[in-house]
Amino acid sequence: MIQSLTIVNPYNHGQLISLKDTYLDVKAVLVDGSLVVIEMQIAQMTAFNKQVAYNLAKAYANQLVTGEDYPLLNPAITVTITDFILFKNTKDVSNQFVFQEKIKSLNIPMRNCN
Repeated sequence: MIQSLTIVNPYNHGQLISLKDTYLDVKAVLVDGSLVVIEMQIAQMTAFNKQVAYNLAKAYANQLVTGEDYPLLNPAITVTITDFILFKNTKDVSNQFVFQEKIKSLNIPMRNCN
């Protein structure tokens, strides 16, 4: 449940000059500090799923500047709304993914976002 959020600048610059600059549809910060990236796409495009992952990873990494410690990182969440089927192998309308080891399931509890 969202109790409070702040809409922030959607410009998702790269900390390094060599990183691609991107603009997000909506970028927000929840009251607990979690970063939320909201993207909407009407027309299907090649590798859109990779674009979503790239934008989320970049927004997550951009939380820190040189010299800051990793514990300062807040969770990052992406909400992607499409007018096409993004994942053709599932009929689920909502999908949740976590970063985890490929071979062994670590049974990391996920926050319920309903």
